[in-house]
Amino acid sequence: APERASAPEAPTPRAEVLAAAFAASLDLPSARADDDFFALGGNSLSAVRLAGRVRGALGLPVSVRDLFEAPTPAALDRRLSEGTTPGAADDAPSPPRPARLPLSPAQLRLWTANYLGEHRPTYLTTLALDLSGPLHRAVWERSLDDLVARHEILRTVLPYGPDGPEQHILSPAEAPLDLRFLELAPGEERAAVEAELARGFDLLTGTPLRARLLRTGPERHLLLLVVHHVAVDGHSLGVLRGDLRHAYAARLKGEAPRWQTPAPQYADHALRLARRRGDERDPASPAARDARHWAAELEGVPARLTLPGEPPAGEDDGRAGQVPLSWGPREHRLLEEAATRYACSPYMVLHAAFASALSHLGAGEDVPVVVALSGRDDAATDGLVGCVTNPVVLRVRTHGAPTGEELTARVRRGLLAAHAHQDHPYERVLEHLDRDRADRGRGLFTVACSYLRTEPPRPEDTDWPGGLRVTPRVLAPTHTDQDLLLQLRDHRTPEGAPAGLTGELIHSLAHCTPTTALHLADALRAKLHELAGGPGEGPGGRALPADGGR
Repeated sequence: APERASAPEAPTPRAEVLAAAFAASLDLPSARADDDFFALGGNSLSAVRLAGRVRGALGLPVSVRDLFEAPTPAALDRRLSEGTTPGAADDAPSPPRPARLPLSPAQLRLWTANYLGEHRPTYLTTLALDLSGPLHRAVWERSLDDLVARHEILRTVLPYGPDGPEQHILSPAEAPLDLRFLELAPGEERAAVEAELARGFDLLTGTPLRARLLRTGPERHLLLLVVHHVAVDGHSLGVLRGDLRHAYAARLKGEAPRWQTPAPQYADHALRLARRRGDERDPASPAARDARHWAAELEGVPARLTLPGEPPAGEDDGRAGQVPLSWGPREHRLLEEAATRYACSPYMVLHAAFASALSHLGAGEDVPVVVALSGRDDAATDGLVGCVTNPVVLRVRTHGAPTGEELTARVRRGLLAAHAHQDHPYERVLEHLDRDRADRGRGLFTVACSYLRTEPPRPEDTDWPGGLRVTPRVLAPTHTDQDLLLQLRDHRTPEGAPAGLTGELIHSLAHCTPTTALHLADALRAKLHELAGGPGEGPGGRALPADGGR
């Protein structure tokens, strides 16, 4: 437990507001002026949310870097008083929508991949809910219609217009939901789910959502929402699940849902982002500053990592394999202890271990890995459904046999700088590198890493009205545009203690053999053990027993 000063200084009114924002961002009842944000369980993602809350509450600019360097309300209050935070708050009203709605940078990137990939089932996101108890089909149908009516992005088509691809937002009547009810015999569920995950979307002519309600047994069903990533990100799935529960409760009583607030819409967010970035041709604009940062950061970066082993033979059809990952509470605790010791987040430790494992297996000493930053640094995005994440390239140099402290410091510097320049569109990064556009979908930066923190289920999340029990299910993708994608999820006890880590190492069957993926999974685990050593230890750091420390 963090040691507290015996007589902490009295907090200022602003420090008390900051403490309230700390608590709200971490779902805690309260926080004190000397509470360390990361010791309370904060991470990079919740730091982004906290920065947005502070901007909304105080109208003052706060960055993720500020929170790492001043992680308590009192310290952040002093930093704000010293005027060391750059930038300015953006509290201007949303601009009016133009007659033609262009795609956001994230939409354009995913639209291009969808078009050039001939609508492959890549970049699919799923919300899968196991339902146990009495089911009312008509209620589900009306509830899902309510969801589509509430969020414009679920009924948006992206055709190619006279000036390029554009957004066409359909009315609810023009965009009937693709919903099917399927009765399955025993043993048919897996094939039915895989069939849905193997079907892509044509974003030029159709909406990006389909729903399937699969009956798997007496009073047992699986609700499967398949959504193209162009319309959602990970945060969006939580918003959709909460809105779906609200609509279901109302429709079960024969009423239309009464929403507490109007939903923020993605088209308005995209316009606000474009206004904030400014014109890249203006050297003083944020867009130009971001472009200069990424040009310098990625100068001479290798376009593609060399993976060990012979490449698989056969055509690249986008199919993916996966290596399941499961680490126990002890390893989870050691990961967090390492993060505390190295003054970074657990994700930074994971990323350092991943880069080190790749380098160890022959990928070189300059390791670029794609990281998806949330982009939700504004309270207005809390209830927003849409693709707000923006990929950035985190370049980690592993030369010189760095200690764990040195390697995580390199990751920390790179990730904090990436957060400060995360608005720069990923597609513009690729254009600046001036590589062959035809090779861009597979030839540049084909290794990615993500770390998601899952919250323990609350009764209101799992116990729905009408005696229905709802349990979320994680489905790994069946297709990928990446050579390698590391996905790790953080699990907690109801008290917030580390409960273990689960995930997958997803690999392209056309570019990475299952044997190579297994070797990388083993190397990743070994590197995490090494980083659990003391600050002065490197490859010789202490290791856990072969059982994984469970």
